Amino acid sequence: MIARCETGTLRARTAWRWGWRCGVLLALGLSGCTRPLLSPGEERSPYDRYDTVRDKRAPQFVEDKYGRRKPDLTGRLAPKS
Repeated sequence: MIARCETGTLRARTAWRWGWRCGVLLALGLSGCTRPLLSPGEERSPYDRYDTVRDKRAPQFVEDKYGRRKPDLTGRLAPKS
């Protein structure tokens, strides 16, 4: 029963539970409010409009051999021929 427990132990346990719950809710709330760093519609460089008009724009993401999406850094940073 609660009457037999030490009040310090009960308070510490209750405070830890509330702190843990608040921390989880805070982490979930802050992680969902960010927008993506590179959106597909924005221009990525001064030459992006030039590449788009000439249909040479590199895709933003590519799939590797395991099916995971990764940023297409080699296609976007490679020199255009």
